[in-house]
Amino acid sequence: MKVSIVITVLNEEETVGRLLDSLLIQTKKADEMIVVDGGSNDKTVEIINGYQKKSVMRVFIELGSIAHGRNFGIKRAKFPIIAQIDAGCVAKADWLEKLIDPFQRRDVEVVAGFYVMTGDSALQRAVKPFLGIPREQFTPDTFLPSARSMAFKKSTWKKIGGFSEKLEITGEDTLFSYNIIKMGIKIVRVK
Repeated sequence: MKVSIVITVLNEEETVGRLLDSLLIQTKKADEMIVVDGGSNDKTVEIINGYQKKSVMRVFIELGSIAHGRNFGIKRAKFPIIAQIDAGCVAKADWLEKLIDPFQRRDVEVVAGFYVMTGDSALQRAVKPFLGIPREQFTPDTFLPSARSMAFKKSTWKKIGGFSEKLEITGEDTLFSYNIIKMGIKIVRVK
């Protein structure tokens, strides 16, 4: 099963290296990684370029919202399964393997992967309860997909109409997930 990981970044020089390091040691390697930079003015792109020699990575600079960056990257993805993870995240070594395993069943279109909110700043600690859930409260029937850890068929993304570019700053993945539910598309959830 061929998979493209699509990542959007903007001014992530502090976190992008940890994310890419975690993706390079996956038990299931991505067939390609696409990184779309929204116009960073720090060393993000320079750091990412250093990783291109170590992986099957393509880097694009495309100004626009995070939704635009997601859609831009997915359109360029070569493979039928799209996995998404955000800058600021660090994937466990078996993240991709577990995330795409449900696609072995033909009827699976979307997989929501559980994630743990991290961060030590006062702001990060304050938003954890609102942006994530504790592991013990994970419910396989209601957990909502987030671009922090999700996968879907590229054909499903097309059917939904992609990520809404009307949302310029945030919420594009929540609306995408809402549209999945509204269309009656089954979501498989993995811890």
